[in-house]
Amino acid sequence: MTWEELKRKYPEYRDEMSEEREREFVKDCFDCYEAEGFAKKFWSSGGDYRQYHGEPFEVVRRAPEYPKADDPHAADLECLPMWVIRFADGKEISAYPDEIIPREMRDNGCRLEGIA
Repeated sequence: MTWEELKRKYPEYRDEMSEEREREFVKDCFDCYEAEGFAKKFWSSGGDYRQYHGEPFEVVRRAPEYPKADDPHAADLECLPMWVIRFADGKEISAYPDEIIPREMRDNGCRLEGIA
């Protein structure tokens, strides 16, 4: 699925969707972002985890929906999509697209070199 296809499939605002439709939307968003590919380095516009800015990471898995999963990285449906990522020191965090998807990072002000 492409972003254009996603826009056609879900013309309404996310807060207008039923819970089941929002779950489908989130799954399609995960698929679209994963098709774009992940960055080679982490960055956060809000300054979160500043010690990891510019550091490489590994994508571990998609963050699951809370309360459906007993997982420290579980998130409310409205917060997804997010991924669990791991840094070289073993630290795992939940990351949003604007922290690990190059296009989203650039659109949010990331000026790091070599993210793609």
